Amino acid sequence: MDANGDGFLSPDEVRGRSPLERDFSHIDANSNGRISLQEFLGFRPPKPLGPPRPFGTSGPQPKFK
Repeated sequence: MDANGDGFLSPDEVRGRSPLERDFSHIDANSNGRISLQEFLGFRPPKPLGPPRPFGTSGPQPKFK
């Protein structure tokens, strides 16, 4: 992927690789406009949210007497 061999990924080098292109600004932790190997290896994409839970199922329920 590192087309010019400088050890970094630029926006042009990740174009067309949707996860990298989409999350470039998040992966580029120091905002220098390129992704280092350490930034690439340290990035964890956010987990997708699951389906919404029905009302009242988010935790322990009160016990009524």
